[in-house]
Amino acid sequence: MLILDSNTISDYFRGDPQVVPRLQALHPVDVGVPAIVEYELRCGLLRLPEEAAAPRLMALAQLRSLPVAWASNHPTSPAFADLSQAPSDDN
Repeated sequence: MLILDSNTISDYFRGDPQVVPRLQALHPVDVGVPAIVEYELRCGLLRLPEEAAAPRLMALAQLRSLPVAWASNHPTSPAFADLSQAPSDDN
């Protein structure tokens, strides 16, 4: 699975000649988008006129949305958990 960031998807939407053919060669189920990236892109797309946003939103909907918990078995997860439980300067 290829996991995309917001810059790569934005480049695709803009028609970047290095990005478009590479992504079009993949099946949509083989491409993942972290939920936070999907949210960021949707917020940005909703600022566009409807005729510009609609096809991009449809394309985005075809990709696999990855919830934050998806990465819970990633090797860096324990470090992230430790950091998220660390006391903040506010305490």
